[in-house]
Amino acid sequence: MTPFSKLMFTERRKRKMTLAQMAEFLDVSLQSVSHWERGENEPLKPVMEAVALRLKLTTKPTKDDPFTFADFLKSERTKRGLSKSQMGKIIGMRNYYTLENGAICWPLMREGIRARLAKLPLAA
Repeated sequence: MTPFSKLMFTERRKRKMTLAQMAEFLDVSLQSVSHWERGENEPLKPVMEAVALRLKLTTKPTKDDPFTFADFLKSERTKRGLSKSQMGKIIGMRNYYTLENGAICWPLMREGIRARLAKLPLAA
């Protein structure tokens, strides 16, 4: 399962919805929700953003977390002296630059990225 698939499954169960109900709620096909939950594919960024809005999920800074995740990533990359390409390889994302530019990053995905970065040494 991918972080997105776990999130979709968790959010659907939390709302006590069937796949069909979630699909109707998100205005997508039942097959899309099913594929997302099984981790077979993920929606494009605009669809992901619409899903996040519809499910009232946020990536905005909060009182407890005043910096955006994009700020965090850029700071960590700079501390380690890595290029965007190198950082993408380390965290396993070909399109890493989209995260640093503020793309939506699901909570489970953020946890995984933070865990990988914690294991890396800082630049000398």
